[in-house]
Amino acid sequence: MEPTLAAWLSKNHGVVSRTWLTQAGFSAGRIRSLLDSGTLIAIQRGVYIATSSPRSERQRLMILCMKYSAVASHTSAGRAWGFRRLGKPTGIHVTLPHRKRAFVRPLPGDPDGLGPGLPGDHDVTVHRTSNLMKSDVVTSHDGVLVTSAARTVFDLAAILPAANLESIIEQALASELLTVEDLIRIGQRISHRGRAGSARFNAVLGSRPADQPPVDSDYELRFAHAWTNAGLPPLDRQRPLLLPSGIILHPDFAEPRRRFLIEVDHATWHGGHRENMRDRWRDRQYHLLGWRSERVADEDITHRLPQTIAELATIYHAIPDPPDPPNPPNPRPDRPDPPHLTDPPDPPDPKSGSPLP
Repeated sequence: MEPTLAAWLSKNHGVVSRTWLTQAGFSAGRIRSLLDSGTLIAIQRGVYIATSSPRSERQRLMILCMKYSAVASHTSAGRAWGFRRLGKPTGIHVTLPHRKRAFVRPLPGDPDGLGPGLPGDHDVTVHRTSNLMKSDVVTSHDGVLVTSAARTVFDLAAILPAANLESIIEQALASELLTVEDLIRIGQRISHRGRAGSARFNAVLGSRPADQPPVDSDYELRFAHAWTNAGLPPLDRQRPLLLPSGIILHPDFAEPRRRFLIEVDHATWHGGHRENMRDRWRDRQYHLLGWRSERVADEDITHRLPQTIAELATIYHAIPDPPDPPNPPNPRPDRPDPPHLTDPPDPPDPKSGSPLP
């Protein structure tokens, strides 16, 4: 196999088009030879896969993108972006403009038009849209067309519960894949009454203060909701705390009135010896600043969240209320504080001489 073809197949999940082969200098006879020898297999007219390439969802997406300019969307795009809480696999999702044909007539023995030998346990769901702009589509590192992060979040609103959608929005914001302004713009452009997911998208986004820092994990989001639902005071997210050394720490949650903060730990990021030592150092710094810190593990949230919230509430309420701040001193003690001003009396009635009622 020619090095140029081998490199292309390696980068593109073993999928190649006749157009690319022709542009790369492969003659019709050479293409026929690759097919006759079994090096390539015709999947669709003008689209081939290498027999040695592993079959995967990404390969099927590449075939759909290459043949029909289909764009991976919904949960397929969500997996490409690394989003969490996508639910159980529901097959491949792609989006096509209304003017595009979904599929051409399949090859013999290939009723779904996706190629013999490809995984048959994933159905392909084709979504139609009349509003797919260039800014809604990006090309992934392996050449698959994928909806942008903001468009993916909007599309997911049509098929995921609100809790899952909220968690994905928080993840996308924390990962800096998008901004709140990006979500507002996409909602203003394509949401409307009757469009699937519009109401859910707007409700979830509208319930979130635009200037509120995102949580870093789904565990933190679940904890925050449980704390609020218990009627406890609101918590600041990622409140900056400045150490004397100039280092700024950002605890997961903080209640500034009683100087109480909570860190949510996950074994992935807090399970090693080095991470454990770092967490202990952070706790000491919090204490030196006069803050009471508590840590909550992922298992506390997964298996005993109500009990954990009740215990933390007891600890929180045991912290004494801070004293009221003293009245500021008079900057000019030689001058008495001015008396309270009162409204001037009503002008007298010109006839009776008494104040007007």
